[in-house]
Amino acid sequence: LDAALDRECFHHVLSLGAKTKNSATSMKKLIEMMKEDYQNGNKRVQPNTTTYELVIRSLCQEGIHEDAHKYLREACTMYKNRKLRIPPSPESFQSVIEAWKRVQHQ
Repeated sequence: LDAALDRECFHHVLSLGAKTKNSATSMKKLIEMMKEDYQNGNKRVQPNTTTYELVIRSLCQEGIHEDAHKYLREACTMYKNRKLRIPPSPESFQSVIEAWKRVQHQ
């Protein structure tokens, strides 16, 4: 039995976090853990577009627009550099735009 974590395990946790209030900080820690594990040789945990979208959505819902924007830019750069197969969805861009709008109207 291979007990190493893979991206699917992280996605289950991130999906639950996206449905829970005040979980964005934990989700940021998870994606950073995934990136670190990947850089340390665990190729099964490389964040993909879904990973980024789950984190972006959660950050936007909690009004953490600057971090959401950071992760959206990171995902776009990774796609441009062919490290992601699928670009971020239009919904991810819309979530970040709406989060910025809410801040400007406060």
